[in-house]
Amino acid sequence: MLTSTTKSTRLRGIARMLRIAPLQVRVAPHRERGFTLVEILVVMVLMAITLSLAVVRLATDDRETLREEASRLAISLSQAQDEAVVTGVAIAWHGVAEGYQYFRRGADREWRPLQTGDALPAHRLPLSVRLVDVEVGGLKIAPGALVVLPPSALAPPVRIVLATNNDQAAVEVGTTARVVFNHGS
Repeated sequence: MLTSTTKSTRLRGIARMLRIAPLQVRVAPHRERGFTLVEILVVMVLMAITLSLAVVRLATDDRETLREEASRLAISLSQAQDEAVVTGVAIAWHGVAEGYQYFRRGADREWRPLQTGDALPAHRLPLSVRLVDVEVGGLKIAPGALVVLPPSALAPPVRIVLATNNDQAAVEVGTTARVVFNHGS
């Protein structure tokens, strides 16, 4: 049988068990200010990924370089042909694998290269682009030969082919200038 003292002790124990302990807030020890090694590494990885994506977008590929060079050549040939017609003096184009240059016939009938200050300066092709073929009036001409653009609107059509490792662009100048691309040839 339980005595009253035992009952009260037991009731007090049950009451203690049912009571909710007061909320205790612990303050973590003060940590030094700064970043952990993991945080720094995560930021560096994110920066590396972002930078690599930017570099890929900024780097021009060979196809885009070929397109730019073919357009530049078409514009300069058209401009040279127009200048020959307007001035009444023939202009010659001289192309080699690495680039091209324009010449004007002097009073002594000798061809002289146009100077840097002229509207048609010499142009060096990028390393990935090379000159592979030149035709005048449908006939292939020897590498390095002069292509004469006469001071006449009836000049024969000129076709110049530029290429990269995988692609070709044919620049055709007659009454108008145009560029034809052959990808993967």
